[in-house]
Amino acid sequence: SERRFMGAGVLTSEGPWSVPQKLPTMFVVEPPSSCVLLMTILVALASAARGTRELGIYGGDRGTTEDYPFAAILCSRMYSGDWCDAICTASLVSPGVIMTAAHCFNDFMGLFELDNNFQGREAYERRVLSSYRVIFGENASGPHLTSKAVRVKKIVVAEPFSFEEGSSSWDVALVFLEDCNDEVEPIQMLSTSSSAESGPTWQQRPWGEVKILGWGDSEDFCVSPYRMMDDHDPLQVMSYNVTSCDDLAWCEEEGNCDEQKAMCLVTTNVASCGGDSGGPVFAELSAAGGEEALRVVEAFSGAAGGVSSRGRGGRFVQVGILSGGEILPLENHAGDPGTGEEGFRDEATAALVPAYEDWLRKYIQTDECLEKAGMIVDDLFLDLD
Repeated sequence: SERRFMGAGVLTSEGPWSVPQKLPTMFVVEPPSSCVLLMTILVALASAARGTRELGIYGGDRGTTEDYPFAAILCSRMYSGDWCDAICTASLVSPGVIMTAAHCFNDFMGLFELDNNFQGREAYERRVLSSYRVIFGENASGPHLTSKAVRVKKIVVAEPFSFEEGSSSWDVALVFLEDCNDEVEPIQMLSTSSSAESGPTWQQRPWGEVKILGWGDSEDFCVSPYRMMDDHDPLQVMSYNVTSCDDLAWCEEEGNCDEQKAMCLVTTNVASCGGDSGGPVFAELSAAGGEEALRVVEAFSGAAGGVSSRGRGGRFVQVGILSGGEILPLENHAGDPGTGEEGFRDEATAALVPAYEDWLRKYIQTDECLEKAGMIVDDLFLDLD
């Protein structure tokens, strides 16, 4: 199946393959099995890209970790020695835990088969944990010294997740930190409630705008692969409209978008890309036009009424975890994104946070940093009822 995840590349248990993750539909990349095949793919991509637009996926707004202190970089130290390479975006959801996408750990495909049971596989777990670090407070994806990043104590991957399916369902992972982050307030996660079970259907919900945060590629790889040097990328904020998954070509073709566990997003001439995987999809409740964002958040939980934060957070609420997507040309629009004409449509999918609340609570309540911060697990969720 087409790899649509937006992590560090098409990875196998042998290591990363630097093939763009998000490609026009004419580019379908199967996981390579040799360097020869990799070179063949890259040559074909370069040839096919000659006729495509050169301007990239700009359109996101620059962000800073002062504005979004909960944002985090998941980085790998497997291939750069003293340097830690950014591979995915994440969010601080508890003083000692970040949340990201499960597929970000596909350097170790065995993780998806173990169901978080490392009994008898302790050496393998140590190798996995030593391969990753977490970075806070940086406005660019690199370069970052491994010695200045936070060590990882435990990784928990959602047990039902299947990499091969290419689905956003259960594309969720929690990373427990060696050191508590007591300087940053976690972003609150949207909670479900008893009323959510009888809430409105997707088609009836009043959709609006949400934001996606990430350090993903800001060059043109996702639209026109490998036309520019891959520099380190700034933190960017992108606006998307939430829509029914029936509106996404991928969902229609593959039929693997479960709207009870995934959310679907669309925008034009802006696109998330490799490195944005795992990034928070969130509503900004206090922003201009916040009432529209609030309606979106209420729609996700099926709740009515106002926000009653428990005294923590309240400005942002995370509703999703970015998983994958694809870029499609807009019919009757051939202009490139830099001309003001509509040139392409980005369709993205994300794991729907409220759908995993029980699973999230089960593991996050074991965060030792919670008690040290004077918090309980309920403080980490925003219940709109």
